[in-house]
Amino acid sequence: MPRPADRLPDPPASLDGERAAELTAHTKAALRRQRRELAASIDKAFEHIPWPLRGAVRRVLGA
Repeated sequence: MPRPADRLPDPPASLDGERAAELTAHTKAALRRQRRELAASIDKAFEHIPWPLRGAVRRVLGA
């Protein structure tokens, strides 16, 4: 079951089918890129945490 944050709202009713599909595709691509960049920044931030503590910090943050 998708999380609420993973569900995109329906495109505006004023868009025709082709434009609605295009908007949805661009939005999904932007969200995928944003998730990749967020994961990379979290990994980069963990480089500042001493190695023995990284696992515990990841568990606490749910990362």
